[in-house]
Amino acid sequence: MKVKHLKNKIIIESNKEDFNDLVTRINELSNLLNTIHEINDLYLSDITTLEKLKYQVVNLLDLNWNSDNYKYVIEENKHE
Repeated sequence: MKVKHLKNKIIIESNKEDFNDLVTRINELSNLLNTIHEINDLYLSDITTLEKLKYQVVNLLDLNWNSDNYKYVIEENKHE
């Protein structure tokens, strides 16, 4: 990924492979959070921090939740 810092904005450029890798990591984070919720092995504040991180990255990348596959997906028509 390439990040360009301009005066009023930041532009993130990515090839398809890197972007798909990032989506995979978000899905791993989502699975981790589900496990943590189930076993109750962290402080609630830690879980809240992880949740915020997940949703910030999901929003940044404009991903959509696919309830059939239980994972975030890229809407191809938005990113081509």
